[in-house]
Amino acid sequence: MAELRKEAYGPEGDPARHRPLAELEAGLRALPTAPRDSGHLALIVRRRADGVRETPQRVRLLPDEGVPGDGWSRRPPRDPEAQLAVMRRDVGELVGNGQPLTVFGDNLFVDLDLSCANLPPGSRLRVGRALVEVTPKPHNGCRKFEGRFGRDALRFVQAPATHDQNLRGIYWRVVESGEACLGDRVEVLSRAGVVAASRPKGNDVLPETGFALVHGGGLDTWVWRRLLPHLSRPAIAVRRMPPAADPRRLSTADCARTVASQIEEAGLARAILVAHSIGGVIASELARVAPERLAHVVFLSANVPGEGENVLSAFPLGQRLQMRLGQRLAAWGLTPRKALASWVLETLCHDLDPEATAQMLEGAMHPEPSRLFFDRVSPRALGSVPCTYVELLQDRALPPEVQERMAKRVGARVVFIDCGHTVMLARPVELASVLNEVADRLDSARQATA
Repeated sequence: MAELRKEAYGPEGDPARHRPLAELEAGLRALPTAPRDSGHLALIVRRRADGVRETPQRVRLLPDEGVPGDGWSRRPPRDPEAQLAVMRRDVGELVGNGQPLTVFGDNLFVDLDLSCANLPPGSRLRVGRALVEVTPKPHNGCRKFEGRFGRDALRFVQAPATHDQNLRGIYWRVVESGEACLGDRVEVLSRAGVVAASRPKGNDVLPETGFALVHGGGLDTWVWRRLLPHLSRPAIAVRRMPPAADPRRLSTADCARTVASQIEEAGLARAILVAHSIGGVIASELARVAPERLAHVVFLSANVPGEGENVLSAFPLGQRLQMRLGQRLAAWGLTPRKALASWVLETLCHDLDPEATAQMLEGAMHPEPSRLFFDRVSPRALGSVPCTYVELLQDRALPPEVQERMAKRVGARVVFIDCGHTVMLARPVELASVLNEVADRLDSARQATA
């Protein structure tokens, strides 16, 4: 039993080294800016079966083992999305407060910006001679982390204001084997988000129109990963918040401007905006603040409030009160995680495969700007933008009769898909067919008027 406990838990932390939250926050502000494009490998950790943490000078990272001999390969199921746990070295030193970095249990410590903005899921890096890819699995901290570094440390890495910085770290998987040594360069090769779509042979010019994908509430850009390979045009999975922004201080207009800036940075003259769920309010606001950026809006079971209404207006009074309370609790960092997980499983995962369900349970609790739910918006600006509404017939989050009302509100062409709320995970090929057809229609219309 002692051997099993060591294998599962590893070294204990030192309570005398636990730092209060205010000290951690001040320490974070004092850290130098982490390099974005090229950093270094600072530490390699191998977790042995007897609980000892080894720190080899070099290892050969392998696609089927990660770090050879590490605990990941001994703990079924071997989740490929969690093969290599990675953390920023300076954040680890801040939280550890003199404790060895091996206490964390992560495999690699690096000098590199690990934020969502810099390394969205699907991004690829060269670590020494090995090729790795960022996985969508969140690395949020747990009871073991709290036991080793204290409750305030757990609050620190899970704080909504800095959630996008991935202070607890992220996960990588090994794509191509190769040797990695202490001090080796860690180089960002590609960032996921903008996907180079197939183009006619000999044509190196990006089309002026591509897809901008706006995820729904509680989710993040990882949710589009299954869809992206099937799109026929360039696409960017956009963030709704600027890096390191405090979601409690952001308005719906702030989120819309953040989306507009990413469309511009991606080199797209105009976008086919694909707005999922609460992304509908961002589409309404984007049509007001930056209509020149929109070629078409595709609503995926999206909430489109009426004139002077907000997102909550679409729901019965009792549900509105529950949602209002939930947003207030989230803003205070008091989200009832068990209740939320139960809701996610029942409402968003009923038609998903086990892999997608696991990803949703891990990654569907992303902090949200609460004003997305409370700001009153106007759909009038959408009158100048052609729209398609994809109604999801098995949706338990936004019932089909509500979706139908939303579609009529914006005068959208309606397409039906027989699945639940997270269509991009349940039916990515079918959804891509709908989106590609919208893009083809736009191209045909443009050619006809040329």
